[in-house]
Amino acid sequence: MVEDSSPRNTLSKLSLRLGLATAVIATSCGVSALPAQAASLSTLQKQAAAASAQAAAARAKADAAAQQVAAAKAASAQSASRVAAAASQVDAAQGQVSSAGVELSASEQKLANAQRTVLETRQQLQQARDYDAQLASELAAAQDALADAKGAVAAGQAQLETQQSLMGSAAREAFQQQSSIEGLATIFGSQTPSDLSQRLQWSDTIFDTQAAEKARLDLYQTQLQASRDLQAQIEARVSAAKDASAAQVRIVADLERKATEAQAAFQSLVAQNQQALQQAQAVLSANQGALGSAQGAQSAAQQQLSAAQSQLAASQAAIAEAEAEAAQTQKEIQALIAAQKAAAAASASSGSAPASGSSSGASGSVSSSGFIRPVDANPGSPFGMRFHPILHYWRLHAGTDFGAACGTPIYAARAGVVLSAGFSGGAGNRIVLGHGTINGSYVTTSYFHQSKFAVSVGQQVSRGQLIGYVGTTGLSTGCHLHLEVRHDGTPVNPMNYIP
Repeated sequence: MVEDSSPRNTLSKLSLRLGLATAVIATSCGVSALPAQAASLSTLQKQAAAASAQAAAARAKADAAAQQVAAAKAASAQSASRVAAAASQVDAAQGQVSSAGVELSASEQKLANAQRTVLETRQQLQQARDYDAQLASELAAAQDALADAKGAVAAGQAQLETQQSLMGSAAREAFQQQSSIEGLATIFGSQTPSDLSQRLQWSDTIFDTQAAEKARLDLYQTQLQASRDLQAQIEARVSAAKDASAAQVRIVADLERKATEAQAAFQSLVAQNQQALQQAQAVLSANQGALGSAQGAQSAAQQQLSAAQSQLAASQAAIAEAEAEAAQTQKEIQALIAAQKAAAAASASSGSAPASGSSSGASGSVSSSGFIRPVDANPGSPFGMRFHPILHYWRLHAGTDFGAACGTPIYAARAGVVLSAGFSGGAGNRIVLGHGTINGSYVTTSYFHQSKFAVSVGQQVSRGQLIGYVGTTGLSTGCHLHLEVRHDGTPVNPMNYIP
């Protein structure tokens, strides 16, 4: 079977040894010690009481250290959980920053493409405008040529009309003068050969002139038609140039509008992605700060845990030291017990009677074990497991509470010796009485939370003797007496002894 080496079990064993060590008290109830032995016993009793006080103090420190260790472990676990949560948030924020960076890069690339498209479109627009200016210049020249052509057409039309008028007059005149004797009149009407020759020459001249006028008329008609054709060509070219220029300007303007809209949209997208990236970076920074704080808290919690564990180890070492001291004291007391037994046997053979103590005002019934109720009050919280009202966890309530007012007298439940009287951590001001061996077990009674003492360590007391006053020192929620009864250091129900 593995032995329990916890601080609480170690203290129980120490209490058992101290109880056995103080078994010498039994001799004070029925055996008279030699003067030198009594002095040694008194010294050892004081040493035992001091060891008991040290053990109690070590126990209180160990309990407090154990609680600090538990609290530090809980704090460390909570800090570790916070660190893990903060690290997870940092990872998520880093993912968001990475995603936002990718989206920003993509939108910036789209914006660059849109800006390049806008630049190319503006270049096309400028080329279209240059071409439009060229067309405008050509149109102006064509319009000048058209004006000249129109003027030529008008002049040719006038010449043609004039020539047509002349030709019409000549034709009418020739027609009117045409007869069968016109040639004869030319011949016979001449007075002289010279006159005939002149008449014939004149007739030829008139004929030639008419032929020339006819030819000029034909030329004017041809030129007029050419001018009209040129005018039509110029007008068609001017109209086509105007339509082409207008169409090119509309196309390029629409391209520029679309490119500008795309650029504006991508600029807005870039701005949104930049804002999203900044927000993600801010979240990441905040989460990194939280992670740093959590890591700092975890480090502090681990330091507190280490300190608490060191304090617990020191308390356990103090318990071991007190146990060793108690063991040594036990050996010395056992030696004195043997000597006192021999003295008791010699005294009995000589016929002397032991001295007896006297009660000092205790009243009430006495149990079959020789115990009285130590305080004038009814029992309250009983012996057994309970949820501690201050420490807030379940543990053994190793005694019985009597709800008496502060200052109420406390009497010895049975005759015995004062093993300890002092402050003892959660027990507050406590007195421990040793009552010797009863039914094979060394019995002690303990009186917790006192306001002040009426006896001192090593003092022998009788049943019903005043030993102190009710208080609320230590871990106490109000004025009361906490009474414990122990067999060889193990707590038992006090109400098995108290009437």
